[in-house]
Amino acid sequence: DVSISGARISKPSKGNMKVKLPDGMGEVDAHTAWTSEIESGVEFEEKLPLNIMEQLIATNKSDVA
Repeated sequence: DVSISGARISKPSKGNMKVKLPDGMGEVDAHTAWTSEIESGVEFEEKLPLNIMEQLIATNKSDVA
């Protein structure tokens, strides 16, 4: 799950980190908003640019189709 301001990742996390975006779209700085034994939610330090969000949506649509 990803939004313009954060994401859910499939492992616990703690503190600050870099989140690698798929398909060579780069990395974003983030910090842990919540965590559990199996996943966590992170907030991006800066909102994703709209063109990156559009690419993520397009990638997801092609993966589902």
